This record gives sequence, structure tokens and C-alpha cells, in this order.
Amino acid sequence: MSAPFAFHSELFGWRKADIVVDMGPMGLYQTFSAGAAAVGGMMNLMDPAQAPCWNYDFTVDSVDAAAVRVKEKGGAVLHGPSPAPGGSWILQGRDPEGALFALTSMGR
Repeated sequence: MSAPFAFHSELFGWRKADIVVDMGPMGLYQTFSAGAAAVGGMMNLMDPAQAPCWNYDFTVDSVDAAAVRVKEKGGAVLHGPSPAPGGSWILQGRDPEGALFALTSMGR
């Protein structure tokens, strides 16, 4: 992850933020900031056969309710809802056009 982080840091002025989450066999999730607050994070690819990509995360009130809406609107829930570090919950989904995204909430 050091080369991609160095590239984006130079390009956008990002700095490593204080929050680093050990994801076990998946490696470290390093948050970054573009000012005072963390604005995103990056990690190594989980599957080397997968092309590198950015994933968009959106905060919702309830991942359970959002999972229902995703399915009702023609999307797919690919993983979750599952617990995430810090007491939050995450859901990974795909919209009807195939774009990947994640939804997070502090409660289910």
C-alpha cells in the first residue's frame, strides 16, 4: 500500500490519519486526512486477481433498512450487514448498473 498511498498523498496532499485498523489476513486499513479530520481510507487488495478500485462509502441511519431498500430498487447486497471496527456496521452492495458501494451505520 505504500506506493499507492505515496502517489495519492503527493497528488492530493493526503496525510496518514491516526486510525489504523488491523483487518487480520486482509492487512491494515489506513485512514487518511485532507485537513483535520479523516476523510477516507485505503488498504491492500483482498484478491490479487481483482483490479484496484475505489469504493464509495455512504453513512445511513440503519444498514438493515438500507439493505431492504437496495434490494427493492434492483441492487444487490454482496456482503453483510456485518460488524466493523468501532461498533459500526457495514454492508457492501452493487447498484443495478454494476457499480460497487458500501453503506455504514453506527447501529443496525
